[in-house]
Amino acid sequence: MEEDETIPLSQVRPGTPVVVARLDGGEGFRSKVISMGLVPGKTVTVRSSSKRGPLVVQIESGRVGLGRDVAERIFVKSD
Repeated sequence: MEEDETIPLSQVRPGTPVVVARLDGGEGFRSKVISMGLVPGKTVTVRSSSKRGPLVVQIESGRVGLGRDVAERIFVKSD
């Protein structure tokens, strides 16, 4: 991934730290993911991911599970 390039969180390989760049969704979506700690500018790491199932993302010392549909709307860039 190029430094300025953003990709959906769902496409990040496990173990790669990335920075949340933007959240594509309405106010309800944004509120939901921000309450989980997925805030633009925050560094997160995908811990596990499968082609169809949910992702497990580490945010600081905690972990959250995200549905693939949610992860498709969270755009990230290189750390």
